[in-house]
Amino acid sequence: MTVATQGNLSTLTSKELHQLIVNKEISVMELVEIFLQRIEKYDPQLNSYITVLQDKARTQAIEIDNKIRQGELNHPLAGVPYALKDLFCTKGILTSCGSKMLSNFISPYDATVYDKLNQVITVQSLILGIQPAFRVEVLAVQRQLSRRI
Repeated sequence: MTVATQGNLSTLTSKELHQLIVNKEISVMELVEIFLQRIEKYDPQLNSYITVLQDKARTQAIEIDNKIRQGELNHPLAGVPYALKDLFCTKGILTSCGSKMLSNFISPYDATVYDKLNQVITVQSLILGIQPAFRVEVLAVQRQLSRRI
């Protein structure tokens, strides 16, 4: 992987990142490290993450790299890093929904959306962290839920 390509990774689609992994142009661990470095560099100005899950991402990257080498994984999202919005509970991880009232809430369970994502990709998803939810997003989710009741 060249330095020029590394600089462009943040602009690639999930499909393009997956193709780099499949073609062995980059390992999942290298990809995770590049994204974690970008988060470390830019997040102090952007405040785009509430929680960065460095250890979890690295552990998952090792597992996924091993499974890819053994030919066990070929899901299009296998090894592609993502961030989850702070609207969805993640077991053992701070979930505040952008609220001061929930600023210290550590969820005892996973939200269905996160659980389904892990089931669909058979625990191959690679979460980098939790991104802030804005009041408007929380209201939109509440509105959708109220329509179902």
